[in-house]
Amino acid sequence: MIKSKVNPDNFKDSIVYDMILVTWANEKSKKILVFFLFNLAFMFVELGYGYLNGSLGLVSDAYHMLFDCIALLIGLVAAYIS
Repeated sequence: MIKSKVNPDNFKDSIVYDMILVTWANEKSKKILVFFLFNLAFMFVELGYGYLNGSLGLVSDAYHMLFDCIALLIGLVAAYIS
């Protein structure tokens, strides 16, 4: 059996870490990143609450917010590339 060890230093070499640093350094990208994180968190809250209460409206709105998060992520990637 192969065991993989997670080393926190390997994360600093990843493109995700670099993307977070670059977007956090730019003021406009930082606003998009913060809005993305709030939107993602609220999406999970809405999805869980809608599932627990059996509300199809809340669940469908949570999936709508998922697509909003994907659009924001595309914008963040575009800001990182530029």
